[in-house]
Amino acid sequence: MQIRPIRFSDFAERAQELARDHWQETESAFSGNPPALDVPAYLTLERAGALLLLGAFDGEELIGYSAATLCRHPHYGFPCAFHDGLFLAREHRHGMAGVRLVRATESEAKALGARGISWHAKRGSPFEVLIERLGASPIETVFWKEL
Repeated sequence: MQIRPIRFSDFAERAQELARDHWQETESAFSGNPPALDVPAYLTLERAGALLLLGAFDGEELIGYSAATLCRHPHYGFPCAFHDGLFLAREHRHGMAGVRLVRATESEAKALGARGISWHAKRGSPFEVLIERLGASPIETVFWKEL
C-alpha cells in the first residue's frame, strides 16, 4: 500500500464510492442517509489550501483515504487539523495499514503547520481503540441530537 497526498478534484467519484462503503460499515446506524459528499465545499477547501487529503493506493487503485481540514483553532488561535474521515476498504486492512494511514495523516498535518489534530471516533469502535493506542487522548464528548 502506498499513501500519498491527493487532490479531491482528481478522485471525487471514487471518494464517493469509498464514502458509501464507509457509511454502510460504520455510519449507517448513525444516519439512515447515505453520504452525499459536498463536492463544492471540498473543492473550496482544496482551493484554499485547507484540505489535507491522503489517498491509500494498491497500485493505481484508490483503496482508502484520510481527510482533514486545516485551520487556526478559532478559540485558541493555534493551527490545527480536524479529522473529517478515514477509511480503508475491508480487503486492504491487514498488517499496519490503518496505523500507517493515521501516522501519515499526522505527519502531513504537522508538516503543514498544525500543532495538533482532533480525531473523531464512534464510541466502542475499533478506530477509537486504535487512535487511543497511537497516543490520542479523549478530551471531550460529542453528543448528537436529531432535530
